[in-house]
Amino acid sequence: MGRNGRINVLLHVTGNSAQVSIIDNGTGMDSETVSHIYDCFYQADTSRSTAGNGLGLTLAKRIV
Repeated sequence: MGRNGRINVLLHVTGNSAQVSIIDNGTGMDSETVSHIYDCFYQADTSRSTAGNGLGLTLAKRIV
């Protein structure tokens, strides 16, 4: 994201339900990446293919 990046996590509770919103000011994702956002091991940025294993959003979805 670079310097001075910002990520906001919002929680809104109504009755027995909760809505979590995550907002950032990053560059965003193209439609191909969005279509694979929760696929295990998918990495859109091939320049960093050895830096991670592509589980971040998959695990975050399960936690939420």
